[in-house]
Amino acid sequence: MELTSHHYKKPLFREFSGGKKESRHYYEDGSSHPLRRRGEGLNQFFRSVFLPTGYPDSVSADYTEYQAWDTLQAFCSSLSGSLATRAVLKGVGVGDDNATPLAATLTWLSRSGAGMLGQIVFVYFKGQELDSDPKKWRIIADILNDSAMAIEIVASYLPSLTFSIMACIANVFRSLVGVAGGATRTSITQHQARSNNISDVAAKDGSQETLVNLIGLILNLSILPIIPDNPLIVITLFIILTCLHLISNFYGVKSLIFDTFNRERLSNVLKHYLEGQIILSPKICNRQEPVLSSHEYKHCFGYSICLGSSAQNHTDTIISKQGKIKEDGFIIIQDSTNKRIDVILSNDHPDLIRVYFEVFILVCNEKFNGITYEQFCEDATSSGWSLDKAQIFTYPYRIEFDKE
Repeated sequence: MELTSHHYKKPLFREFSGGKKESRHYYEDGSSHPLRRRGEGLNQFFRSVFLPTGYPDSVSADYTEYQAWDTLQAFCSSLSGSLATRAVLKGVGVGDDNATPLAATLTWLSRSGAGMLGQIVFVYFKGQELDSDPKKWRIIADILNDSAMAIEIVASYLPSLTFSIMACIANVFRSLVGVAGGATRTSITQHQARSNNISDVAAKDGSQETLVNLIGLILNLSILPIIPDNPLIVITLFIILTCLHLISNFYGVKSLIFDTFNRERLSNVLKHYLEGQIILSPKICNRQEPVLSSHEYKHCFGYSICLGSSAQNHTDTIISKQGKIKEDGFIIIQDSTNKRIDVILSNDHPDLIRVYFEVFILVCNEKFNGITYEQFCEDATSSGWSLDKAQIFTYPYRIEFDKE
């Protein structure tokens, strides 16, 4: 460090830049002095390119751990993807003297068309669930991606017609990956950004992924030519990379600590609150949240909960309770025989956290001992939960009364 007369003065105040790292001292005489350290310029370059501005204070506490696992999984995916790419090119006839450009083009177009159709169908059936369960769909996306590559590698050793069919199936899987992976990445980025810096976090994530892919590309160019086109060797190598890829994804997703409620987290918190008036912290609740298996329709002591049910079979109840639905924005209908709870929602955007709270009161009223929703919200907020928004899946049915 360079020594000057400033080092013998006591600074009036200090300026920080990213992670509370001192960058400049200011003195009473109006002068200032930057703190220069060896290698600081290079370090600052890498921080500017690959880390969000203000890191780590500008991102969530789980950012570093998740990005480390995400980097490892991206690297494994890059390596296994090169094996799949070679398999696809082999399957369409590259290197085969008997293959024709027309046949290869038709195979490629069929593969692309199947992927487009699959993407549209998937969005229709599952688009609404991606916001409420980003962890689950992030894992599913990676499983589908690995499955697509596995199909392509195996198909390359099969007859031409069989390859074409399997290549179409693989691209359907890959198209689902694009939708589910992109949507869940957006949810994760929103969670990580804590300083109104969603675009910056997303851009730096893209830089990190680009660097990983570049390293993977260099490694692929080095080792791919020496890997023999032997099914046993290729498949064994792919299995190893896939296992590393999925393990990295699992630990990455498990490291995420969302401080907002979805159905799984809210139900878990309410159950513990019911039993002992204890609010689980976001960290504990996220650790207990299942990644793949979900009990979202059996959340309330054996009752299935349907938020946003159709009014078709509940007209009489709605008419008799229209005052409540006008006031609260919802009514709860309990079917003890079939162990089902239907929640009719109005078009006035009711508080879904309150809806779930009242469902639990209805089923287990005697155990709540007069606890109010306001008290629950106060306890949840003091435990670190954010109640500003909730990622709770609902069906699309809403009702609206004519204005008098």
